[in-house]
Amino acid sequence: MKGTGLYAVGLSLCLITAASAVDTFTVDISRLDGSGAVSPGGTFEFVVEGALTQEANEGLAFFAFDLEVVADGGGASPFVLGTAIVMSSGADVANFEQPLGYSVDFLGTPVGADLIQLGGGQNTINNTGADPFPPFPSGPVDLAVGHGVGAQLFVADDAGLGIGFTVPVDWDAADDGSYTLQIKPNSLFANLITSENLGDYVVDPVDTVIGTSVQFDVQSVVCSAIPAVAHATAGVGETSPCSGYIDPAFDSTNGVDIDLGLTEAFIKFNVEVFKSGGGDVDAADFSIVETGGAAAPTVTVAEYVNALDKTYVRVEWDRVLTVQEWTTIIANVVNNCDEPILSSGDQGPGVVETDRIDIGYLPGNVNQNNNTNPLDLIAFKQIINAGTLPAAGCSSVDLHYADLNRNGSINPLDLIAFKNLINNTGNSTQAWALEAMNNTQP
Repeated sequence: MKGTGLYAVGLSLCLITAASAVDTFTVDISRLDGSGAVSPGGTFEFVVEGALTQEANEGLAFFAFDLEVVADGGGASPFVLGTAIVMSSGADVANFEQPLGYSVDFLGTPVGADLIQLGGGQNTINNTGADPFPPFPSGPVDLAVGHGVGAQLFVADDAGLGIGFTVPVDWDAADDGSYTLQIKPNSLFANLITSENLGDYVVDPVDTVIGTSVQFDVQSVVCSAIPAVAHATAGVGETSPCSGYIDPAFDSTNGVDIDLGLTEAFIKFNVEVFKSGGGDVDAADFSIVETGGAAAPTVTVAEYVNALDKTYVRVEWDRVLTVQEWTTIIANVVNNCDEPILSSGDQGPGVVETDRIDIGYLPGNVNQNNNTNPLDLIAFKQIINAGTLPAAGCSSVDLHYADLNRNGSINPLDLIAFKNLINNTGNSTQAWALEAMNNTQP
């Protein structure tokens, strides 16, 4: 049962009559700093406001309520409000707080995990505070409190100084979850000034409504940014091949089967990535599609390049890419809070996409213009002689354009490989001169 001290005196101070309630007083708790999760040691700001529905009265005379925190889903709350909350009285109720008004403890009395009997009442009995009368209440009475947009009852609005609701530094991660700061059901009471005449006040009870509460999440681990592929120029430690790259190198070891080509990619992300639901990424977290309508390769391996760096993933598939088509490797990964990578779908040529890379395959297309022709020989010579990379290329690595025999270096043998591709000599499967990509980059 609620303690009676505040209410016994408060009722007499406010001269409650037996009349039926003449108005409705609604109290809302609102968060001031957004809706983000709070980490151990973190603080969020809030305000408590109350408003009278009607204005055919002289305003609020008295209010009181209890505060509690409940765990969403009905579990036990680990919070102790006596230490979790630091706040001050609102700007509109200075005359409700002792000594101007009457309150046992205007900011509430800690009882167990809760704060009880927050609030107070105005000096509607015109007590002077002079001996032999009680020293409080002794202040003037403010009229129209709670009219208009309502009254600020309590405020906790400087989280930088620890003012607000603070999650303990020694928080147990097992208690992570969603909680609600709320007025305890059936604990809100209030009276209003029905009328005033030359300093004499008539006070009546008012119906009360518990309005909004503050729902907040506690997370021991601060969420990283939403995952995205970090597109760059295919340098060391970067996404490679870069999105938009066309593999121009040799196609076959036997002149019959297209058995040479890319079978892996390295994808760099902006944050550490994981499989949905938690755990290290694997092949199920990546998928492949191709233009042209044929069945795409299947991802067989997806693993971190370095176990200590979960931002860099090697993805391997089961066959070389389809020649003259675009292959798209799509990541289906999440961050450390299980938030998924943002997918914007295919955006077309030259647009980098947040969850995928596009790789083409056209033997001999050194200059990356989607066609194999004599201009590719010029581009090859520019790389060999001047180190000038193709303007249309996305990579900053010369090997990606000029290592046509796929041996890991650039030398005269690559020129022979280029001529074989153009003329259908050596182990080339066909003459690739004047061939083109069948589709534009998706």
